[in-house]
Amino acid sequence: MENSLLISNFKQWLFLILLSSISISSICYSNARSEIIIENNCSVPIFLNFAPGNSTGKKIDNQKLLANEYINLGQYTNDKIFNNTSIININYHSENLQNNGSIQFSLKNGWKSNKAYFNN
Repeated sequence: MENSLLISNFKQWLFLILLSSISISSICYSNARSEIIIENNCSVPIFLNFAPGNSTGKKIDNQKLLANEYINLGQYTNDKIFNNTSIININYHSENLQNNGSIQFSLKNGWKSNKAYFNN
């Protein structure tokens, strides 16, 4: 009887310790953020589509950028603990759809450091 009571108390303490450590780590966990500015260096207007993935940024559909114009898309943040990488897709095309392209922006919220990089 004493052994089962001891094991039950041990399980309760272990549960409380695990719950506390998860709570503390989630409170202390930082977030990765980037402010994204896009510039159109083409000689013709382009249309921009921006899908923020699981980040907190805004979605943009067919935003027109004139030649040599730039737009500040704002701040994009990943503050997730388990799904800690945001894949942000940036697509653009010319008015006549003759030219188009895409860029992928990764925002990783890591335990030791945060990383942001572009993939072509």
